[in-house]
Amino acid sequence: MKKILATMFGVVMGVALVHAQGFIITTGASAGIVTNTGTFGNTTVANQAAGYTTIISGKTSLASASSWDYALLFSTTSISDGPTDAGWTQVTQQGGAALGLTGYPANPGGITGAGTTSGIAVNMAVGTTYFVQLVGWSASLGSTWSSVESQLASGTWNAQGFFGESTVATMTPFSAAGGGDPSIFPNTWSNGTFSMYSVPVPEPTTLALAGLGGISMLFLRRRKS
Repeated sequence: MKKILATMFGVVMGVALVHAQGFIITTGASAGIVTNTGTFGNTTVANQAAGYTTIISGKTSLASASSWDYALLFSTTSISDGPTDAGWTQVTQQGGAALGLTGYPANPGGITGAGTTSGIAVNMAVGTTYFVQLVGWSASLGSTWSSVESQLASGTWNAQGFFGESTVATMTPFSAAGGGDPSIFPNTWSNGTFSMYSVPVPEPTTLALAGLGGISMLFLRRRKS
């Protein structure tokens, strides 16, 4: 009987450990995230009118938190090929919902997410060492990481905007579910170490020339045939 109870206890504990999820604090009011413009999140008049405001020393600060989006990626092995590597998994909330990391309007350069300062349960296991990378972009590039990732991989951006990626860091393992919560800022990355850069968008004249080049190629092929 004792052996049966011990076996049942072991099975229950094993299942609990398998499903034990990490708990992370995603809010960093003083993260110090900046763009490379030095004055505005986006320098075009149209985008300023749409809600872009003056930034202190290039820090991301817009009228709406949704103007800046972020995604946290994790892997059990170190990855050096960048955020588009297939080895990365996007951190989500327990149950699979998006983590929802956005800008922090009240604090220039800040970041906020689900769970606020109390943290949120995520799809990362307790006791496992993870390598993590944070990516961020202006909302003009897309509303999800998957849409922005495809642009980054192809090198062709759909709109004017900003994109940035952190260095790959090693996150301190979760000691227990809901305990020993690591914060993105400043524990995993120190404040002020994340920057976004304006992405190259082809000028209308460049696009026109590319179109003419394509038409010329089709014309030549038809003549040869």
